[in-house]
Amino acid sequence: MKRLLVLLLFLTAGPAHADGSNDRLFPNGGQRGTTLTLTFPGMASAETGSLLVDGPGVKALGPFVKGIGKIEIAADAEPGIRQVRLVGPKSATAPRPFLVGTLPVLPETEPNDTAAQAQRVEKLPLTLNGALAKPTDIDAYRLTLKRGEWLVAASESRRVGAPTNLALRVRDAAGREVAAQMDYRRRDPWYVCPIPADGEYVIQLSEVTNNMGGGNDDYAYWLSLTTGPWLDYVYPVGARRGESARLSFRGWNLEGKPGPGTSSLDLHVAPSAGAELAVTAGGAPNALSLAVGSFSETEEAEPNEAPEQAQALTAPITVNGTLGKRGDRDCFRFDARKGERYRIWADARELDSFADPVLTLQDASGKVLDSADDAPTSRDPRLLWTAPADGSYRLTVRDLAGAGRGGPQFYYRLSVAPLEPELRLTAAQPTALVRPGAKVELTVSVFQAFQPGAVTVRVEGLPKGVTAEPVSVKPSPDRAQTMQAKLVLTAAADAAPGFAPVRVIAAAGGASPLEAEARWMMTGDGGWGYGTGSTGMLVVLVTPP
Repeated sequence: MKRLLVLLLFLTAGPAHADGSNDRLFPNGGQRGTTLTLTFPGMASAETGSLLVDGPGVKALGPFVKGIGKIEIAADAEPGIRQVRLVGPKSATAPRPFLVGTLPVLPETEPNDTAAQAQRVEKLPLTLNGALAKPTDIDAYRLTLKRGEWLVAASESRRVGAPTNLALRVRDAAGREVAAQMDYRRRDPWYVCPIPADGEYVIQLSEVTNNMGGGNDDYAYWLSLTTGPWLDYVYPVGARRGESARLSFRGWNLEGKPGPGTSSLDLHVAPSAGAELAVTAGGAPNALSLAVGSFSETEEAEPNEAPEQAQALTAPITVNGTLGKRGDRDCFRFDARKGERYRIWADARELDSFADPVLTLQDASGKVLDSADDAPTSRDPRLLWTAPADGSYRLTVRDLAGAGRGGPQFYYRLSVAPLEPELRLTAAQPTALVRPGAKVELTVSVFQAFQPGAVTVRVEGLPKGVTAEPVSVKPSPDRAQTMQAKLVLTAAADAAPGFAPVRVIAAAGGASPLEAEARWMMTGDGGWGYGTGSTGMLVVLVTPP
């Protein structure tokens, strides 16, 4: 019998902030090989604080005073997101995404609201870092471009935690709008076009929701400008651990050629690789995320639109596919025996694909057995299914919008595998505050499906003077259910104020022992996921009495 275990951890220890302030961070990124000043406005009341960083290559150069301190980004730091947070004597910020980039960073200088006030950009490539600090704010930048160049202006603002919905406009010297762009990925604009004539151009940034009150210091942006190489997406979008793959990149100005282009890379994925890898090619300054899996990998083979054309699969397997034209449907078939349990899922939006996939499962006669759109914990579809009889089954992938959408950026990863043991922990709060002589409860929701065996939850690395006894729950072996368990943190009366990063760990025994560590999930706005990601930086803070 197979098992699925999902644990949700809620730290109900009171607010993470003693002063009730928010968790803003500025700047929300920096170039590797540089030193810069980082500010947490919400920690201004704390006299000193310690910076915690989830990931290598970024370190503090001393304590933070009133929320302000210096950090150093190593010259060889891998580009991508780190999670950073500040812990003071009475409060702690939530983890915030910080982007390590490769391009020089130009900070915004006000006033730059109009074309006449536009801030001068002297040399590309670079990254603009500013904020639309009021509802009506417009930020303008002036640069000189040449005919035949292809300008790429790519925003990653939502990726670094800003709730922005940016509008990006490019105007020529006469004020004529050359082009405009709003949403591309995660509601961030990417503007790409050939330059029609030599001359000066003005790039204008504004907030789409400014007529609804949008715009404050949270609305920071991270906008990269280049007439050189820039990557858009990679296919296949994933690879298997321990194996090699040939990756094909799509983007602009690649291999020294202006305009849309391609570049290739032969990559060997280490057996120890995590769930994703940062990959780049063609001299591009940006990196893309390559999904890494444990199953055999294959690619979708056209034609497979009709049931009689269904591509044969043997589970466990992961298929890299594309809904490559409007209205495209991809059909697959696999054999299953009665009573076998399967986990079937398609990753797309989680991989920054344009696709919004829907899964439909049918038997050989065409009868619909199950279907899935968005899962409760994902923007992509998930199916847990038990085969009702021996036979062949069909699986169809399509876009939710039907005939209206499709193209090379509508890629996905479809996985079909027998249900395997799984254990996950998710912390609802990253900080637990406890006073000397007090107790704090950590409530744990445990979901277990069709497998006997107790689940034990424990906390490691607690501050000196704080203790917590492990707790166990034993769900019913014959059904799926959610159970509650409570961990109690107890601080001794003489516990010294201070903090410690802790690990919350769950272990399940039985024939297939499992262990997993709690992570705090940043879900942003849910639907589009600004500032999404996860971190294991959980902190227990003993506050002054």
